[in-house]
Amino acid sequence: MAEARSQPLIGAAATAPPIAAIPREATAAALLAALAAVLPFLLGWLSVAPNRLVSPRPVALPMAQAALPLGLFLLCCLGVALLARRQALLPWAEAVAGLALLALLATLGLGAGAALEGASRLA
Repeated sequence: MAEARSQPLIGAAATAPPIAAIPREATAAALLAALAAVLPFLLGWLSVAPNRLVSPRPVALPMAQAALPLGLFLLCCLGVALLARRQALLPWAEAVAGLALLALLATLGLGAGAALEGASRLA
């Protein structure tokens, strides 16, 4: 009496769009962006030595001069982690990663200039 139906069931499962997989590069990009954002704080930003023979001592990053590029660097790290989640946005994630590198260099340059104020020429 009960016949086996060979027709596919019509319902929510049949009409749901396929879930887009997160690209494999997204995991690596998110991990690298998180490491780039955290490691300078853990390892120290700058160190100053009176000359080449003396061991350097760590100094705090002068926030008055380096706050803007530091904020841009951290914002770019977050942007890389978020943009890399979609395959179509990977070129933008690469551009933001380049901007993060430039912001990191600006942070270190401005911080080093401020940390060396008043130091000897050999420092």
